[in-house]
Amino acid sequence: MKKSRIASNNFTEMRRQAEEHLKSGVKNILKFSASHEEMQRLIHELAIHQIELEMQQEELLQSREKLEEGLERFTDLYDFAPIGYLTLARDGTILQVNLTGTKLLGVERSLLVGDRFERFVAPEDLPDFNALLERAFNSDGHVSCEVRLHIDDFSHSLDDLSSLLPNNGAWHHRTVHIDAVVSDNGQECRTTVSDITRQKHREQENGALQSSLIHLQKMESIGRLARGVAHDFNNILQVMLGNIDLLIATGDVSSSIRERLNELRMFVLKSSALPHQLLVFARKQTTPGSSPEKEPAEAPEGDETILLVESNDSVLEVTVEFLKSFGYNVLTAATLSEALSLSADYSSRIHLLVTDMIMSGTNGWDLSLEMIKSRPELKSLFISGYNADIFEHYGEQDEHIPCIGKPFSRLDLSCKVLEVLDMDHALNA
Repeated sequence: MKKSRIASNNFTEMRRQAEEHLKSGVKNILKFSASHEEMQRLIHELAIHQIELEMQQEELLQSREKLEEGLERFTDLYDFAPIGYLTLARDGTILQVNLTGTKLLGVERSLLVGDRFERFVAPEDLPDFNALLERAFNSDGHVSCEVRLHIDDFSHSLDDLSSLLPNNGAWHHRTVHIDAVVSDNGQECRTTVSDITRQKHREQENGALQSSLIHLQKMESIGRLARGVAHDFNNILQVMLGNIDLLIATGDVSSSIRERLNELRMFVLKSSALPHQLLVFARKQTTPGSSPEKEPAEAPEGDETILLVESNDSVLEVTVEFLKSFGYNVLTAATLSEALSLSADYSSRIHLLVTDMIMSGTNGWDLSLEMIKSRPELKSLFISGYNADIFEHYGEQDEHIPCIGKPFSRLDLSCKVLEVLDMDHALNA
């Protein structure tokens, strides 16, 4: 090893000088007389001392090599640590810096030493950095802060800065966390500088996602409220429209009253757009019930048995009157349990289940699937306060599910019932 050879040469020079001193003192040594035995003893002692010195020399060389190797390892660990190490003077002058620190600041080490660290701190964060130095030199413990570093124009050549260059080519600040503690002599401040830029970006992204989530939750709450309001409002419109249609269908009203009823009917149908607008505001889609234009002159009739399930008493009453006016045999229930009990007790065929989609604790879809188990030929028509009740819930099958939206007219219901009864198959569970 080169270092060992250098050390050996140093000790060889020392030995040469010692021999010269020895020769210069030989004359004085010869003045002393000694016996042969005494001379032998002295030579033996000198030989032992020489061996001891050579052993000590070898140990010193080995210790020196270990110290140098340790220094190399420490230097590597210091330079290539994942964080920057800097030693600062009281005024912020950089006294020492490791390789990572030079990369963080984007300047070569030879140019950094003697420079002021504050030159790299974003102007708006300088007060925080200056306060850090003041706290560090006036306290015995660790102090810390976060600041942003601005990147000089010549720093773009460093590979690790590529993450700071967005698509538009504009440079961003690098955010760092600084921990500082004063040295034992109180004249230097030792700092660690950690790059937390990506962490800050993730925190910002998470904050944006959290804000979006809160917004979505608010919109979902508004949507639930809108759906509830739309459902109740359409029930009210259904009762109004149903009774108007029943009055008109009796034929026992004068022409002037019929005219007023038709005007009221038009008003109800136009009002059915309000729940639609409310749901659109809540970012939901629905379809208003009836159109006031060009309805059939007469409702189709039939004699099949229909099980009507509706939890709203007023809507149930009007719908029963509709169905009976068409000639159908109508069974009624207000809940799923009532419907299943009635179906179990009714021995004759039930041709069609007409059920509200929204019921307390359950829904019309589940009721239909349960009844099909014992009545596989049963067909189903779903009534909804808004069609999203159906189309949101059942995926790809949505467009094939027979449904009618509230408020529906007497003629609308008649045509829809006939359409479902004429289908070739029951609801496919």
